[in-house]
Amino acid sequence: MKKTLLLFIAMFAMVFSASAQKNLLANGDFETWTNGDADNWKTATTAGNATLSQSMDAHGGKYAMFVSGATSNKRLAYKETAFEAGTYTLTFWAKGTKCKPGIALIDDAGKLNSNNGYKYVANNIEISSTEWTEVSHEFTLDSDTTLCILIMNPKNSGDLIVDDVCLVKTSTGEGGEEGGEEGGEETPDTPATPTSLWAETFANSQGDFVFNDVLLPEGSTYVWKYDSYGYMKASAYVNKTNLPSESWLLSPEFDFTKATKLSLSFEQAGNYFKSKENFLAACKVMVKEVGTEEWSALTLDVVPEGTSWTFVTSTADLSAYVGKKAQIAFVYTSTADLAGTWEVKNFELKGEGEVSIVAKEEPVVVVGGLAALKAEAVGKHTVKLTDAIITYINGSNFYIQDANAGINGYVSGHTFAAGQKINGEVVVTTSLYGGAVQIAAIELGGATVVEGAEVPCTEVTVAELLANGEKYTNMRVKVTNATLTAPFESRNGEIEQNGSTVAIYQKDKNAVFEVEANSTVNVVGYPGFYNGTLQLNVWEAADITAVTPEGISNITINSNAAIYSIDGRRLAQPVKGINIINGKKVYVK
Repeated sequence: MKKTLLLFIAMFAMVFSASAQKNLLANGDFETWTNGDADNWKTATTAGNATLSQSMDAHGGKYAMFVSGATSNKRLAYKETAFEAGTYTLTFWAKGTKCKPGIALIDDAGKLNSNNGYKYVANNIEISSTEWTEVSHEFTLDSDTTLCILIMNPKNSGDLIVDDVCLVKTSTGEGGEEGGEEGGEETPDTPATPTSLWAETFANSQGDFVFNDVLLPEGSTYVWKYDSYGYMKASAYVNKTNLPSESWLLSPEFDFTKATKLSLSFEQAGNYFKSKENFLAACKVMVKEVGTEEWSALTLDVVPEGTSWTFVTSTADLSAYVGKKAQIAFVYTSTADLAGTWEVKNFELKGEGEVSIVAKEEPVVVVGGLAALKAEAVGKHTVKLTDAIITYINGSNFYIQDANAGINGYVSGHTFAAGQKINGEVVVTTSLYGGAVQIAAIELGGATVVEGAEVPCTEVTVAELLANGEKYTNMRVKVTNATLTAPFESRNGEIEQNGSTVAIYQKDKNAVFEVEANSTVNVVGYPGFYNGTLQLNVWEAADITAVTPEGISNITINSNAAIYSIDGRRLAQPVKGINIINGKKVYVK
């Protein structure tokens, strides 16, 4: 690691007005959250180790950060960020008993030196538990350094609330603000090195980027996804098969009105495209001005060959969007002949001036019940729930339904359990997934949650499902005495009942369904639309059970493979299904 000189000063009075300078910490006011985490306040290293949650007790805006106390030191940390040499001042507002600002140094390999990598003020700072206290902390870097900004909640200090964190650079490195020598000829200006104005590394998550799946590959629930190796990845190669798809990885809307120079830089790799021409046809970077519908392809200076995992750094000129608001998209497409893999990381907007995310001014719309929620445009809404019941949980997935409608959700870290009944107003953020509305975030607020409610299940026919798919979407239903006409292959099957047929899809890829084709079955599942076609989604093996046809004797195969009929006589070589044995119809499981 480069040698770094740090000077620390902690004080309650500001020496200068930081508000007049640019805050180097995005989301320092904790107003933007994704899946329960404050954007940019999650580290790849162990620099951030505190249990964090959203607080409504804010110094400014709507939200603040709640840092739980513990018997050991707990650290609120800003993501790993590279800073230039110079002097910086960190200010923030806090409530609690004590806090201790500092930094954690990250080496060139991206690792944290736990022995001497933490640099704090000398002593804990006493703060008020009832009034907001302003804390300021200054440090100096004598070389460019990657670090995490820290606010420690010291051990045995109780809980801590932090808000409005601001970091500004007050001077450059060695000789940074000194003038040149007097006299002599004027020297020409040296072109300024572009400054990083906004960045998302994808090292920890998809950040503020969202997905728009125009066409999902059959049998898959995604194209783009965050990869734990530290990049976003797109592919439509499913079960060793190339499948058609189109999926957009969309940036937030950017405000470039305060930028004077602007370019895009990111790293990308592409493999299994067979050629650079194929890669360029399948993988495009697009941009459009906010408020318009027309997307334009960006011209990149360097692109991958499309045949390896080697990352290249690509840049594109964005000067045409200086002074405007714009959005950027990574667009992946595939065909039945070719479905390569595209990887993207270290997205960065560079230039001069400032770049920010366009603030969403979506009103919070109060709607009544889940049917009304599904009818609203996607976004943030307050919903009044009446006897809404959680019907199923599988990891981040859950289903919730009331008397009139059902909706599925995908929220990382949710604490729901099947059989919970919710009454009252909740704040819900919805998004589109495969063309259908789903819950992307939910805040229970003052709603009441009661455990142990009976999980509803509506018995329907296949014909009713086909005729009323929208009504039953994501509600727990049961189809009885249907025929499994197609066995499960690549998680897909089919059932038929009285001449009506509907596809069934295995949602949990680890579930093992042992019911064979042409069996009579009962199916419990959740109707949904996949690329516009109704299907019945099932999760567990127990959701599909074989039924012995009425009036037919039932026999089983024991551990010795001896087969017995209803009257106890040994039978030879029956097969699973209906058999005619000794003049009797016998059903073998």
